[in-house]
Amino acid sequence: QYKDDIHHFANERVCSPAQGRLLKKMGVKKGVSDFFLAVPRDGKSGLWIELKVGSNKPTMEQKEFLARKILMGYTAVCVWGTEAAKEVTKIYLREEL
Repeated sequence: QYKDDIHHFANERVCSPAQGRLLKKMGVKKGVSDFFLAVPRDGKSGLWIELKVGSNKPTMEQKEFLARKILMGYTAVCVWGTEAAKEVTKIYLREEL
C-alpha cells in the first residue's frame, strides 16, 4: 500500500575519491538516514529510519540528522535489524503491514 512512499538513501556505497566528490556535488550527504516513509501520521511529517546491523552504532552525523528531523516534526529513529524496522513502521502507521 505504501511501496511508492518509502525511499531508500543508498549512502553506504564504497567509491573512489573522484566518485565521492561527484556524489557530494550531486547532494549526497553524510548522516542521512537509510529510509524515509513519506506518509504523515498523527501530526508527524513522516518517518526516518536509520537501520543498523550487529554491533554497528550510529555516527555523530547520523545522530545529528535524526535530532534535526525530530525538531522539524518528523518521527526519526535508529533501529537494529529489519524486524525492528518493520515493527517501528507498523507502530508509526498504526496498522499491520
